[in-house]
Amino acid sequence: MKSIRLKLKQNLVNYKLPTSFQLKETYPLPPYSTVIGMVHNTCNYTEYKPMKISVQGKYHSKVNDLATRYEFKNGMTFDASRHQIKVGEYGISRGVSNVELLSDVELVIHIVPEDENLVEEIFNAFKTPHEYISLGRREDLVVVDEVKIVEISEE
Repeated sequence: MKSIRLKLKQNLVNYKLPTSFQLKETYPLPPYSTVIGMVHNTCNYTEYKPMKISVQGKYHSKVNDLATRYEFKNGMTFDASRHQIKVGEYGISRGVSNVELLSDVELVIHIVPEDENLVEEIFNAFKTPHEYISLGRREDLVVVDEVKIVEISEE
């Protein structure tokens, strides 16, 4: 069975843990759904393409960073004692939050699309992407070290 093997690097990255709020914690590796989203975005897919994913990797260390946090509640009108930003008649609060970041991430990802005809298309999309590739948050850029079509066999 044919697969696309990606060797990727990222400098500082957060694969957000959905249950963390005060400190934006991170998974140690990107979840499968995040990788599948990266593939779909890179290939400009507008509908879901089933695929199997394998993720291997390591990171050097974890660090904490500060980030600007914006909060708004649906339909809450602007109140100067509560909100820092006014958009139309609505109010937005701006504050600071802590973000956990992984440094010097190295990943090896295998992608096996259910439709084997997509292998070449995914390979070409990563060889010549239409825009920068990110994995995790939008600002978590990826450096693609290698894109290769490999044969996978079950032993």
